[in-house]
Amino acid sequence: LGPRVELLLELWNDLEGTLAADDLLGACGVLFRIRREGLQKVGGSKKSRARAVVHEMQDLYDGYLNLWIGGAKSKDAPPSAEADAAWTQQRPRLKVLFDQALSAYRRELDTRRALDFDDLEAGALRLLETPEIGELWRARVHAVLVDEFQDTNERQRRIIEALVGDRPGALFAVGDARQSIYRFRGADVRVFRRKRQEVERSGGLAPEIELSFRAHAPLLAALDDFVGPLMDGDETTALHRVPYTALTADRRGPGASGAGPHLELVLGTGEGAERGRSAGARALANRLVELRREGVIRDWSEVALLFRASPGFEPYELALETAGIPFVTVAGRGFYARPEIRDVINTLRAIADPSDDLALAGFLRSPALGLSDSGLYLLRVDGSNKRPLRAALAEASRILEGEDLRAAARAQQVLEEMHLLADRLPVAELIGLLVDRLDWRAVMASSHSRLWRNLDKLVDDAQVSELVNVNAFLEYLGVLREVGAREGEAPAGEGGALQLMTIHKAKGLEFDLVVLADASRSSPQRSQSVYLMDEIGAAAAMDRVEDKPLVYRLARALDAKQSQAEEDRLLYVAATRARERLIISGHLSESRGSYKANGWMKETLELFDLDPKTLVDGAGSELLLDLPGGERLRAWADPGSSPLEWVNKGTSTAWPDSAETPLFHVASVIQREQADSELDEEPERSWRATGIGRKAPATAVGRIVHAAIQRGAMPGNPIHERFLENEAFRAGLVDSSQRQAAIRESTELLERLAAHDLWTEITSAAEIQHEIPFTTSDPDGVVQSGQIDLLWRDANGWKIVDFKTDTLRSDEDLEAAVKRHRKQVERYVRSAANILGEQPIGMLCFLDSHERVELVEV
Repeated sequence: LGPRVELLLELWNDLEGTLAADDLLGACGVLFRIRREGLQKVGGSKKSRARAVVHEMQDLYDGYLNLWIGGAKSKDAPPSAEADAAWTQQRPRLKVLFDQALSAYRRELDTRRALDFDDLEAGALRLLETPEIGELWRARVHAVLVDEFQDTNERQRRIIEALVGDRPGALFAVGDARQSIYRFRGADVRVFRRKRQEVERSGGLAPEIELSFRAHAPLLAALDDFVGPLMDGDETTALHRVPYTALTADRRGPGASGAGPHLELVLGTGEGAERGRSAGARALANRLVELRREGVIRDWSEVALLFRASPGFEPYELALETAGIPFVTVAGRGFYARPEIRDVINTLRAIADPSDDLALAGFLRSPALGLSDSGLYLLRVDGSNKRPLRAALAEASRILEGEDLRAAARAQQVLEEMHLLADRLPVAELIGLLVDRLDWRAVMASSHSRLWRNLDKLVDDAQVSELVNVNAFLEYLGVLREVGAREGEAPAGEGGALQLMTIHKAKGLEFDLVVLADASRSSPQRSQSVYLMDEIGAAAAMDRVEDKPLVYRLARALDAKQSQAEEDRLLYVAATRARERLIISGHLSESRGSYKANGWMKETLELFDLDPKTLVDGAGSELLLDLPGGERLRAWADPGSSPLEWVNKGTSTAWPDSAETPLFHVASVIQREQADSELDEEPERSWRATGIGRKAPATAVGRIVHAAIQRGAMPGNPIHERFLENEAFRAGLVDSSQRQAAIRESTELLERLAAHDLWTEITSAAEIQHEIPFTTSDPDGVVQSGQIDLLWRDANGWKIVDFKTDTLRSDEDLEAAVKRHRKQVERYVRSAANILGEQPIGMLCFLDSHERVELVEV
């Protein structure tokens, strides 16, 4: 410890010397050395005062200086004199370049006689700061009321003050600094906080918003222990860091939510972020079904899932679809950017403008036609030239074959029919004819019913527009996007629907049960190439210099701190939307036997000292944690249980009793046929053909694997890759990333089977039959129908195997799967015995049990 302290004192003297010489770059270099060489964790007695001082200095350095000077990590680069010299040289040139770009932009605006939003603000301020005009308006305006004042910027503040002047009592501003979440649009919470300080110094009133008419007292007490510590952080004195202040509840107790805990953690676990995110979504869906069954949720419209960003929607949408929970996605990508709506709009573009190759390509690749990638390429490319797609369709019989030719011929026919009707019928009627002609409702029938509702909403919107010209309707939709209108999906029918939306979209709303969804998602940490900040002006990263200028590192650090402070305020806004209960939903990612969370979930687990491994080991059992404020937290990790399903029983009206003598006796109906539930080769899909998820749907993988086994397209067979790709298309996987994921997963399962002794036995059998449909009757006369995966005969007799692609991660999962599928195989065995005249051996073959093949004789 002694030599370390001596080095620290020596470096401290060097620091004082550089500061005295106004050598700021040199001072930062010495500070870097102080952290790297003098402030590493040291040993010595725990009672040593020197040791405590060194550790305190290290904490202070890491909190205030390390973000921009560095030194804490071995990979940190020290401040670079070369980079700073390069920035000093290039800064005037950057100013010249900016002035040139601004002049060109101004000239273009002038040519168009247009103003942008920035011009409107700057022009209004320039007018009001003209003395004569300012006095005129102050004479006309008695008082100014500003709502949402926390989301203003410095120029807007100057506009407000120009209208108010120095008149006492002329400004009434309403705002809550804790809810300032629009920094990305230019809002600056520091403007609000400075103004509040000015008001207090001048003797004005600046009361804090303290009373909540939304949440009940127990929930607010839980939020004090959850949001409060996360929001306060370390820099509570900085203007951008808004401190947490507790709210007082108008309601003393909960309403329909019943007894607590009113704060919950619901977690799923999976290998990697993507699988973990899907598992977290499934865990939440199961919990919501439980709460609905218990009566805590009375109507799905009482529930909202709030996300930091819309990319988190998809796994939750899929989990809710699987659980049968009705939902509506509000905004996100916007109603008109939903895949099913985008496909229809693309088709309208292709009808209105036959030369629009991009729209026509979207129409051809839509689920209504399903032209393959290779088919689209052949239509487009003619040697070294590119053909117009509309012309190529007329020659499709020469270019394409098979399914692609049929799709192209149908497209040509539909385009010709609809082009004749375009601009002659109202757009709403044209869309209705187009939907019927392409069987679009049938295409969507395999997915969630909300796609039908969205299609109906598009027709309704077209009717409201009262437009006949297709291009005018498309321009109308474009204007809606440009002005920032964000349309939500069509609402569900009777019974209400749960809502998914971003936290920004939920601002000002409230719900009985709020889910902070996808809470394990990390906030994006993106560095800008150029910063322009009030504190330091312009700063840029020099791409031809290895290191970054010190001013750029400082700007990046300040921006990161302000962004993190807004993330904390975003958490506050999300949590305070809840009236009765708050659930934090996320996942734990597994890697090499260890588990971790990111984002808000990581901060939450650290706050409550919850170990991820402990939660996983206790999966399936709830953990109740006492909070400092007297409330409790419920933490629950899903053990990978089967998805629960909500069945809406609806309301039924009983037929009224009658005392009259019936004319006929009611005939009794006896079920005489039992069909195999898996007989249908076109199962309902819980994914969308236009989905963007990278994970392969389990149902699609199962279909591809069964088809490959039937055809013998195993790994090593020349047709293997092409066959699997074709089957992926047939399964509805249009998105290339989903399709490739399905092919990879299917190949892995098939490789396991090919390496197993069972496949050797099957391929050397004297007789093999694949996918055998059967209909037979049992001794009671009940007809049995189904389809046997594989039947073969060797020296020991006939054998039946049913292949399963379920992902089984534990012995309990295997046991449950065998129980679930046993009766099905037993029925196959009985039916085969009736036909063959001898009893075959029945087996279940699980291809993904503990990442190996598991064979179970039934």
